[in-house]
This record gives sequence, structure tokens and C-alpha cells, in this order.
Amino acid sequence: MDDHAKTHTLLEEADAFARSRLSIARYEHTLRVADTAENLALAHGLDADRARLAALLHDAAREMGPEE
Repeated sequence: MDDHAKTHTLLEEADAFARSRLSIARYEHTLRVADTAENLALAHGLDADRARLAALLHDAAREMGPEE
């Protein structure tokens, strides 16, 4: 698997993780943040995939209980 395919798979896994852990409202917020992060990265010549990954995971633990 090449680097592009690995990155795409990682982004899909992060998206699925966020979708499975977050409420619908928070997941939709996360998608908006991911889109914004990607656009900002592209505008500033930075790695858009890294920005999107960070954004997808930025609230991943927000709704976890203390036991998790």
C-alpha cells in the first residue's frame, strides 16, 4: 500500500472513530472543523491531510466517561 492509500485509510478510520464516539451534533461540528482545517492548510501551503486528521480527532474524547 502506498503512502497516499495509507493516509486515505487513516483518515477514513479517524472519521469512523469520531462518528462512532460522538453525538450527531458534535460529529457534524467535527466535520465542519475538518473542512476548515483542510482549507486553511491548503491556503498556507501546509499538509492538508494532517490538518484534517487532527481536526477529526480534536473532540474524540469529549463525550467519553471517566471509565474510558
